[in-house]
Amino acid sequence: ITDNTCTEISEGERIMLREQFAGKAVIQSEEQLQAAAVRARGNVVSTVKTDVESAEKALEYLEKRAVDFENEIVKDVVIVEKEIAKDVVAVEKEIVKDVVAVE
Repeated sequence: ITDNTCTEISEGERIMLREQFAGKAVIQSEEQLQAAAVRARGNVVSTVKTDVESAEKALEYLEKRAVDFENEIVKDVVIVEKEIAKDVVAVEKEIVKDVVAVE
């Protein structure tokens, strides 16, 4: 017959068992902390990657808009130059008429 009765634990054994339990609890806590740190690092990397991609897309958009704006300015400058040239020709003709009239 097997004796399944509980034996009295000595104070030394009790302390040793408590130390073992506490040690295992500390190890588990450390492993959980390491796992949480790894997850946090992964989340940060993912967030930074997403932010960088968003920033790159925004920069590409701004560059395109800047080029479009520059092209529009060039068109406007060409139109203004043509108008100025017409005005200069008209003023020159008027001056010639005035000179001829004075002579």
